[in-house]
Amino acid sequence: MLLNYLFTVFECSDSTSELFVSEENMNRADENCRTPLMYAVSSGWSHVVEFLLERGVDTSTVDERQTTALMQAASLGLPTIVRLLLDAAADVNAVCMVSIVYLRTVWL
Repeated sequence: MLLNYLFTVFECSDSTSELFVSEENMNRADENCRTPLMYAVSSGWSHVVEFLLERGVDTSTVDERQTTALMQAASLGLPTIVRLLLDAAADVNAVCMVSIVYLRTVWL
């Protein structure tokens, strides 16, 4: 379901290899500045998050609300995904104050 959505949003065919074959596609943002990583986080799909992180996806990208994937995971209460992102060196000092306060208070 998520992959079908990502194929549509990022205009790829029905092939995961095409979607994730290049760094450009892995980090490509839609019209709301959301990346495949952000969609996987907001869907709670830790295995997809892990798949993307293993391929070196950028964890510092911000969406239209200036939030990162780590901020989204923390605000959604997804400890497994928060840990995956922290292990991948996601920046805990990013700029969205609401999320960073929550992240530091609850997760660190």
